[in-house]
Amino acid sequence: MGSDWWKSFINLSVVDDIEHKRKKLILYTVSYAGSIMMLIFASKHTFSNDRLLFWLLVLTSVVICLNSAFSSCYKKFQHCCYSGFSCIAFFILCLVYSGGESNTALYWTYPFPLIFFVLLNCCAGLLANIVVFGLVFFLLENQHLIIAEYREEEVARFQASMFVTIVAAFITEFFRGQSQNELAQVSIEKNHQANTDPLTKIPNRRFLINSYLPLLQQNEESLFPVAVIATDIDFFKRVNDQYGHVVGDDVICHVVKVIKSNLRNGDVIARVGGEEFMILLPNTEYDSAVSIGQKLNRVLHYSPFVLDEQDINITISLGVTLANRPDELSKAASDADKLLYQAKSNGRNRVESKLES
Repeated sequence: MGSDWWKSFINLSVVDDIEHKRKKLILYTVSYAGSIMMLIFASKHTFSNDRLLFWLLVLTSVVICLNSAFSSCYKKFQHCCYSGFSCIAFFILCLVYSGGESNTALYWTYPFPLIFFVLLNCCAGLLANIVVFGLVFFLLENQHLIIAEYREEEVARFQASMFVTIVAAFITEFFRGQSQNELAQVSIEKNHQANTDPLTKIPNRRFLINSYLPLLQQNEESLFPVAVIATDIDFFKRVNDQYGHVVGDDVICHVVKVIKSNLRNGDVIARVGGEEFMILLPNTEYDSAVSIGQKLNRVLHYSPFVLDEQDINITISLGVTLANRPDELSKAASDADKLLYQAKSNGRNRVESKLES
């Protein structure tokens, strides 16, 4: 297990869920409320001569509603955001092209820059705004290409005000994203601290219960069987009594360092008590687990703790069990504890893998 073990188990789902819900709320609100409004406006043109505007409003409202309905059952929600943006962008261009009712189309473009930022994120939203409203500005500067007729002073004021709107929306979304990332980092760090042993910087019991065991249960096919090894330092009280608690802490860190250096990246060692540790080895068969336990016992035996150029021999006792399925983990942990105490009863500095009857 490397020093960056925590990165493998960081769960950003809460942060992602908040952002996902925000996007869904805005997409659904804009889609359904906007569609209703479009249909109301379309009804006013049912019998008018402006058939282009009528069908533009009707078809856009239907497509937007279908996109939102589809997004509720489609796993890749962001794709629906892209399709929603595409539909809105097409609607804006067609609306500006036709002029809308009495050439008032430009007024209805102002809500969309912020919506683009929300649906597409900050950078993609900025690019989308530049492209869409760049095309709008092009049409306004070349009115011989469109049906609508906009007054020159109206175009100039629209261009200036829309530029300010896009800049303000970008700044708002950029700093909102920055604030969200900072809050997410604070949350991650607090969770890291809550799940980490402050002395050894390895996982603690809370991490095993709240993070690692659920991960094992969710990935049964790829992680099982899982070997469970319970271990603690032999005669640790003597170390504290003879050398003091500061040296005792150093001894614990020494043991953790030696054990970690002999584990795979996917293995986990957690401190579950004062000098007690739990080691979990995914994708490990019983014989291999026993061999690993014996290796750890042997390596510790020949890796003395050095204090003032004096070697202090440190040994550990271990209990090794195996869980073939997630529902066996609890019993395996209990049996590993029993085997650990059995190892201590049988003389310490040894590995036990079979419970005595």
